[in-house]
This record gives sequence, C-alpha cells and structure tokens, in this order.
Amino acid sequence: MNVSMRNFTKLAGLLACCGAAGAQPAPPNYGFDFVTIGDVGNPAYVGDRFDEDHLRFRGSVGYEYRIATTEIRTSDWAEFVNRALEFNVPVGAELGVGHWGASLRTDPNTGERSYQYSDVSGNWPVAGINWRAAAVYCNWLHNGKALTQEAFMGGAYDVSTFGLETDYTDQARRSPGAKFWIPDLDEWMKAAHWDPNKNGPGVGGWWEYSNSSDTKPVTGVPGVGETNANLYDALGFEAWQVPVGSYPETQSPWGLLDVSGGASEWTESWLAEEASVRITDGSSIDDYLPPEFDPDRIGNAHIAGSPDYGSRNYGLRLASAVPAPPSAVVLISALAFTGRRRA
Repeated sequence: MNVSMRNFTKLAGLLACCGAAGAQPAPPNYGFDFVTIGDVGNPAYVGDRFDEDHLRFRGSVGYEYRIATTEIRTSDWAEFVNRALEFNVPVGAELGVGHWGASLRTDPNTGERSYQYSDVSGNWPVAGINWRAAAVYCNWLHNGKALTQEAFMGGAYDVSTFGLETDYTDQARRSPGAKFWIPDLDEWMKAAHWDPNKNGPGVGGWWEYSNSSDTKPVTGVPGVGETNANLYDALGFEAWQVPVGSYPETQSPWGLLDVSGGASEWTESWLAEEASVRITDGSSIDDYLPPEFDPDRIGNAHIAGSPDYGSRNYGLRLASAVPAPPSAVVLISALAFTGRRRA
C-alpha cells in the first residue's frame, strides 16, 4: 500500500469514528416526520428514592439517532398487516382491531382477507400490538417493504430468536446496521424528557413531564385539553378517534407529539436481566393504572409484559438511523477515487 492509500485509509477511519453512531445513507421516511436527537452523552436521569429503580440512572445516550414525532397510524399498520397476511407472517393482526380503526374484510370472490380503514380512521394512533409484531414491522421497513417473506423475518430483529424456554429468548437489542427499530428506554426517555436548554442556553435538564414542563398536561378534547391521556373515562370508544398530532402545542423538548396520550409505547428494553418483561413508557388514552401511579411522569413507566402480549393500550413510535453527513460521503468518495488513480 502506498502513502496516498495509507492516508486515505486513516482519514476514512477517522471520519467513520467521528460520525454519529449508526450513521448511514438515509432510509426512506415512509411518511413519518423524524427528528434527530443530539446532545450526545447527556447526563442520565438521577431521580429520587420515590422513582422506580429501573428508571433511575437511565436516559443517557452516547450517539445521535432519529425518532418519529408521532406514533404509527392505522394507515401504516394496516398496510403492514395486509402484506404480512399474504406471506402468512404471524403479527398478532387481530389484536386491538377495534382500537386502531381498521376492520377485517374477506373478498367474497377470492376469499382474500385484508384490513380496511377510512380516510378518517387512517390517522388514528395504533394500539393493541405486541412487541414481536412491532419488531417484525421494523424488519419490513428496514428491508424497503419488500414483498417477500424474508423481508419480515430479519434485518432489525432476528425472528428466529423469538421463543420461550425458562425465559423469553427474543433478541435483546436490534441488529447492528438496523435502519428502523423500537427505541430503547434510554432513547425514549431522552426524546421525551431531556432538554439541552432547560436551565439556560446549553444548560440541560430533565423535565418531569413530556410537555416540556414540570406540570402534568391537562386531559381534554383537542382545543380544550393538552392531552387525550385517560380520555376514555369521559368519552368511551370515541376517545380512540382522536388523530395523531391533535395537540400540536403539547411537545417534548425535541418536538415529539402525543407522548402523553395515544398509546403507551413499546421500548426495546427488558425490565431485568431475566428476559421476561419488556417496558412501555408514556400514557395511553385508556390507562387502567391507579391515580397515584402517573405514567406521564418521568419517574414512572408501564411494566408492560411479555413480548407476545398485546394490550389494547400498547403502540409504537419508530426510531431510525441518522444519515451520514453528505460532506463526509462526498469526501470519502473523492479520496477513494484519488487513491485508485494514484495506485
């Protein structure tokens, strides 16, 4: 190897190290609005003795990542489930149908089953999905929505690991190079509660609630309240018919909507080393928790359940890789071309 090629190798390695973790060419957004979560290496949430132990000293993330501003919608989930049915991929499709706004219909001529929704219900938040179905959805997006069975079975999560022995054997964390994934608890907490400028420019801090405040958001219909969390108590099923993004003034420090309300969101994290329970965070439209347990507060979270359990309250907010900086890509390409010519 000559000097020019050695210099190229060193510089390319340096650029790779300096880039955000997971940086890669931008995957399609598939209709989602993603925001980049920066402030790399932020302090963890310390909490106090009243907080749940599994949430203390969490929330520090040492890399950039992207996260969707809203939860997945009926239109997103129905498209996925309909394609999964074609390839006999088990995704718990029947779970939560009444809550995510689609109905299963059978074509009288072909016998083909599919989930249908209206222009209105297409924007409802999805609830009633289990963790494994969320993982398979991430696989499908990672593989460009390819119409093959393999597109559902791996990429972000290896479906072949899904099983139960003494504990659940499901893959603990997404695969390296995943383009879409279920955010882990640290990523979720940071996007919902960490503010790099809470105490002044460049002086960060943790907000108690996901509305960039230490005061709990007020439940009410859009235009009156600040969240639809627990709105089911007042409206019944109609509470699920509130589209995502209906409370635009209620945002996390990074611009996330519906962190309070909508669905309680799956995270990638296990409750403990003994793999049996995955964690969800954030409140839902129909929380069944006692009043003294506030899932909107940073020190609390749902201890959701096994990865194959799909409560009517559980939904998903996607995380995604940060694209590589265009300048770095161009520079590496130019260096590679120069190196080839000199070689």
